[in-house]
Amino acid sequence: MAKAKPIKIIFLGTPKFAVPILEKLAKLPKIKILTVVTEPDRPAGRKRKSTPSPIKVITKKLKLTLFQPQKISEFAPKIKKLKPDLAVVVAYGQIIPENILKIPKKGIINVHPSLLPKLRGPSPIQAALLKGSKTTGTTIMLMDKGMDTGHILIQKKVKISPDDDFITLSKKLNKISTKLLEKTISNFVKGKIKPVSQNNSKATYCSIIKKEDGLLDFKKPARDLEKQIKAFCVWPKSFCFWKKKRMIIHKAKASNIEPEPPAVAGLVFQDKKSKKTAILVGSGSLVVEKLQLEDKKALTSGEFLNGYPQIIGDILKNKK
Repeated sequence: MAKAKPIKIIFLGTPKFAVPILEKLAKLPKIKILTVVTEPDRPAGRKRKSTPSPIKVITKKLKLTLFQPQKISEFAPKIKKLKPDLAVVVAYGQIIPENILKIPKKGIINVHPSLLPKLRGPSPIQAALLKGSKTTGTTIMLMDKGMDTGHILIQKKVKISPDDDFITLSKKLNKISTKLLEKTISNFVKGKIKPVSQNNSKATYCSIIKKEDGLLDFKKPARDLEKQIKAFCVWPKSFCFWKKKRMIIHKAKASNIEPEPPAVAGLVFQDKKSKKTAILVGSGSLVVEKLQLEDKKALTSGEFLNGYPQIIGDILKNKK
């Protein structure tokens, strides 16, 4: 009996979320990765230094071929020459044009971290946290020309715990997605999976996150601000200003503790009973656990108070 030929795939991805999935696929003997496609290096950090994507870094370690086209449409002739059976997209960052969708023999499949048709769009993990959802999931679908509108191959639900933030929830979804993808690729190519169309009437959407979305509005309820801090803990981070310097709130929890009146939203106070440092907000308060002043390292609230005791009684603002 002849040995089955490996499935030839092209992998397209950019952020850290895609890294474990690529690593897993690269280890599978039944899969041959023809090339990896990722976004071009981008300026990052305060010095705006040109920085490779996480996928570029791991691709070099795996000694795989890499391409970084400014526009994916530029890569179409090379894809045709490679003659892939399938392409796999995991948070690539560019819309795949229709002419490229038609090149791989079996099409292009996408890993989307939500239970489609819910949370179509570029920020489903953050959106689930911002909504305070108790569950989310991952979907592996066959891509079409729409935004996350393709036929579903398989889905898996994931619970969101009260302590989950973007980092921990991403890890849960990544682990499940990697396991599902391994089985799905083989079964789909063999014709063992029948794609199922999405119910468009139940579709919801999430948007591109901007840097300014991280700005904390202390007139909002504490529960909403806690969700924001969890959702944006990697980027753009949740921030405000103290003495004209940017301050990042890395970790905080909603609470009912209140300062002695009179007080206004944004006031930093220390609870007399618990001795916890908190910020008064529109409804309740935020108990701060970890924060970081501009150009300084991140500190626990206790460490911060040791260096900046004068923050107690000051008011944090949403502009310099």
